[in-house]
Amino acid sequence: MRTILKVVDNSGAKKVMCIQALKARKKGARLGDTIVASVKEAHPNGKVKKGKGQPIGTRVFGPVPH
Repeated sequence: MRTILKVVDNSGAKKVMCIQALKARKKGARLGDTIVASVKEAHPNGKVKKGKGQPIGTRVFGPVPH
């Protein structure tokens, strides 16, 4: 929790902070888990703004493990 993560989709967010993992695990979230996050940095012309809204990305940039 409270980890700063780099966003690799086209939602307009640059960095987000993890608030809560939706799967109950002792060590937090793992790869592929869904989390609740707050936007800390965003692109000026992006779909989301800092601290508000839900990031909605339709494309993922970079490697994605299976």
